[in-house]
Amino acid sequence: MGVRTGQFAAALCVLACSACGVGVGQLAAHTTPAHPAPPIVTSTAPVSESPYAEPSEQLRDLATRFVSIALGYDAWTDARLSFLDQLKTIATNGELRRLQDSERAHLRWWVLRQRLQQVTVQVTGVSQKPVSDDRVRLEVEAVRVTRSTVSTVRDFVAIALVVVRTPDGWRVNQAAGGGL
Repeated sequence: MGVRTGQFAAALCVLACSACGVGVGQLAAHTTPAHPAPPIVTSTAPVSESPYAEPSEQLRDLATRFVSIALGYDAWTDARLSFLDQLKTIATNGELRRLQDSERAHLRWWVLRQRLQQVTVQVTGVSQKPVSDDRVRLEVEAVRVTRSTVSTVRDFVAIALVVVRTPDGWRVNQAAGGGL
């Protein structure tokens, strides 16, 4: 019964439209969009320098060494703050003082020792952004692998370093990210 009623209603609509003399094609031809599309303007922007550059081998080695030492450890054999002694030759005194209060310096070492926790860091990329002649910002990406008796966890870390030129060579002056 419902199908017949639907067919009747459809037939009635067709008759009503044909009676008024306006076809479906004519209705579509007379409609205009409410808002015309804006014209597409293309311009050629000047090619600018990339905001990041490939660092020198010296800076890449510095960043890799710093990140590996600062984030990596073996809780069974290392002392909690031994990383600070290892960083003395590649970090400024101000950064070493700041790292003494970092998350890394305040890990619960006795718990990590019980778990035989080891952390290794593999740097996967270093890019450079010049700040001035004597300061360079390095963006470091790495994979950190934490192994313990509980589990093995891999995570990606991004560390931002600001290195400065000193009389003793390049040194890390600021480090942020990855628990530093």
